[in-house]
Amino acid sequence: MEQESLEQKQKYLREHVLEKGYDPDQFMEFLTGKKGEQGINLENWSLKDLMEVTEEFLSNNKMEIESNLNFGNKDDDDNNNDNENENSKEKEKEKEKQNSNESPKEDKEYININSDNNYDCYIIEQTPITSKKAIDIEVTKPKIEKGGFFSSSHSTYLIVTSTLNVQVRRKYTDFIWLNDILKSQFVNCIVPPFFKRKEKLDKNILDKRIFYIEQFLNDIAIHPILRNSKIFYDFLSIQDEKKFHEAKKSYNKLKSPTTIKQFKTQNGELNKTFNEDTEDYYKIINSKLNNQETIYDKLFYHYKLLLININQSSLQMKEISKIWIELYNLKDKLFGSKGTAGVYESYSKIMDKWIDLNNNQYNLIVNSIKKFYKYIKEEYNCFKDLSILVENHKNIYDKKNQKILSAKENFFSKFSKSEKAMKEKEKQNENNKNENIEEIEFNKFMHKDIIKFNQIKDDYGCYLNIYINEYERLRDINDIKFKKNLLGFINEFNSQISNYSFRLSEIVSFIDTLY
Repeated sequence: MEQESLEQKQKYLREHVLEKGYDPDQFMEFLTGKKGEQGINLENWSLKDLMEVTEEFLSNNKMEIESNLNFGNKDDDDNNNDNENENSKEKEKEKEKQNSNESPKEDKEYININSDNNYDCYIIEQTPITSKKAIDIEVTKPKIEKGGFFSSSHSTYLIVTSTLNVQVRRKYTDFIWLNDILKSQFVNCIVPPFFKRKEKLDKNILDKRIFYIEQFLNDIAIHPILRNSKIFYDFLSIQDEKKFHEAKKSYNKLKSPTTIKQFKTQNGELNKTFNEDTEDYYKIINSKLNNQETIYDKLFYHYKLLLININQSSLQMKEISKIWIELYNLKDKLFGSKGTAGVYESYSKIMDKWIDLNNNQYNLIVNSIKKFYKYIKEEYNCFKDLSILVENHKNIYDKKNQKILSAKENFFSKFSKSEKAMKEKEKQNENNKNENIEEIEFNKFMHKDIIKFNQIKDDYGCYLNIYINEYERLRDINDIKFKKNLLGFINEFNSQISNYSFRLSEIVSFIDTLY
């Protein structure tokens, strides 16, 4: 309860003091004025009292903080208006520049849905990463940072990006933030998974996290769109902690894209065409991923059994070793100070080496392959959110399509018997044309509905193609990863079996020399 209470106080202070832009040093001076040196110890404040004194501080400093909310510093009161005008002009210029660099190819209410097979959208930013063919990211030196006045103890990790010749240290919560902000800003991408579990901090947990953090960052680094995001580049390159915190605040203010034309791609286009084959392929992928999840669960189960069996073998080997040691300790009673006691001593040492090998190496192999499949399984689970978007657009498309077909059937039935239809067909015969009069008139009659339907169809086709493209991209990457990981597992497994075989040969040879 004490730890929870401390975290509640720190959370409250972060939300109401730090994140609202108040000076933390000034706040701590305010607390010192209330309770002396004891005031800066949170344990001396109840949450209720802390909330009351914080409200008093905020009330006293409200005018000051409001005057500093805008970007840019104001030197004196006389220059305030001039600075505001300059800031406003700079913002307008920046906005115009951004619009000229990132504006979509179409600015109409609806994108030109019949012009080609693609949607026009934004082009992803250019960063120093863009020109690099590959980005090598290493996560190392995890450590537990002691909590301060505004935060509890937390873990941090050193990120070394040798390709950019830069290294930064990030909190575990920063990786969670990166995952969330990329998901928010890049709806058209499968953002690599990140495990957001709150665990008790110790060395084993920190070392275990490194695998998943490295996978997360390196998978972003090979994504054709995410790797070029300025968000990702700033995450890897901003070394000053305050500047990084400011960057996070500015990115948090960004709105998620609400239309497809606000998505970002490499070339500023998204394919929107589809047919029955595309839909069938999507269904096959969905079915495969569902089956794959079940297969992964079976795989984890058998890895777990393998680990249990290995541990059981280790326990049996340990018991055998203890018995040999007991026999060796009886040497004086059984054999005196010399004689066959050396046999038991040698056997005992061999068994001890075997146990060390078994406990350390075998567990490492199994845990490594287990972590790999756990990550891959979670990666494919990311498709579920995208699949929901596809299904939602498919349902809208199917319903609208059915309404259009019903309306067309009714219209054709009535129009074909009308005088207008007879006159139009007579004109058609005179001009030797074979146009479908009913179709032409229906398109005129349902013009607005057809435009809306085409928009719905294109949206559905776009999400369908995004899903398929992301699956194929990941499939190709994971095929390579799977091969590499499986070969590594088999080679390590074979190496350990060879070591065990060598140990057995030692025992056999030793026995042969004695008898």
